[in-house]
Amino acid sequence: EKNYYFDEPINVQNKKKNLILIYVESLDQIFTDKKKYGSNLLQPLYNLKVDANEMKNFYQIPGYSFTINSLVATQCGIPAKPIGFFKASSLKNIKNFLPNIKCLGDYTNDLNYKNLFITSDEIENFGVKYFLLNHKYLDSNIYDVKKLKKLGYETSNFAWRGNKNKDGGMHDDVLLKASYDIIKKNLNNSEPFFMSIYTLDTHSPKGYPNPKCLKSMFDDPEIEKKFTIKNSVICTVSALSQFISKISDLNEPIDIIILGDHAYPSSDESKSKIFNKFILNNKTEFNRETMNHLDFFPSLLHILGYKFKQNRLALGFNIFDEINLDFYNQYIFNLDKKLSGKSKKYLSFWE
Repeated sequence: EKNYYFDEPINVQNKKKNLILIYVESLDQIFTDKKKYGSNLLQPLYNLKVDANEMKNFYQIPGYSFTINSLVATQCGIPAKPIGFFKASSLKNIKNFLPNIKCLGDYTNDLNYKNLFITSDEIENFGVKYFLLNHKYLDSNIYDVKKLKKLGYETSNFAWRGNKNKDGGMHDDVLLKASYDIIKKNLNNSEPFFMSIYTLDTHSPKGYPNPKCLKSMFDDPEIEKKFTIKNSVICTVSALSQFISKISDLNEPIDIIILGDHAYPSSDESKSKIFNKFILNNKTEFNRETMNHLDFFPSLLHILGYKFKQNRLALGFNIFDEINLDFYNQYIFNLDKKLSGKSKKYLSFWE
């Protein structure tokens, strides 16, 4: 119980700016390993002509290898560990999804931001829809593969869930094109926006790359039959780097954060470092070299102009302002064991 810290933050920033979070499926630093993959597959994201910074060690807490947990942890500062459920899919029909904790969408709503959510998955999966609706995302501003298809964006049987879904799936390049169009549309409005984007083409074990990308980027007539995760990552990173460049060319006050939603599942997952990149208008320095998903919540509020005591909120610690590093290091020691324990405080967020 003593690990939770709630001191109502105060917004001290007059000028609002748009914020985009791009959760890239399984985007791991392992893909920079030249010995393993022949080259640094993430190099285009390091070649971007933008001012950017990255956390040296963004590590994964055990149990965070599924998407809904990364969403809840980064936007609420607590885990989405199921209460009486055995797998994330059991959360699908929970309509009151953590109604008693204030999350990022609630804070941006307080600031009169428009909350937008875009995914190439079906929004009902793993409880995402009801989590969003419980935290100030309007249904009209939630875009999943079904809604995007109705808007005219291309679907594919080769994409995630494409062969199981009559609507087909959606590749990352198409999803990012839709996201760009929605961004352009909302830049004309008086209210700022907060957008979350979730991609899926790099899902393990080998991904779901767009066949059009495979044909254009790889000189191999058999590539559609024998592609690997390497090819999928190359295609997604190419689409992502082009998307960031297009946003940069708009010359608008938009902060962008790219992060892997979790580590790429592998035998050395516990040692994986998740990819992250902070592309912020105001140059800021990190106060340490280590973070986990829980630390995003207060850090994102900091970017939005919030200040709070001890630079911590819920179970996360702000990566930008001063903290006691000895205290932080002691706190995160065996954090996974602390999170697995029973907690009346945690239960109160659901009741």
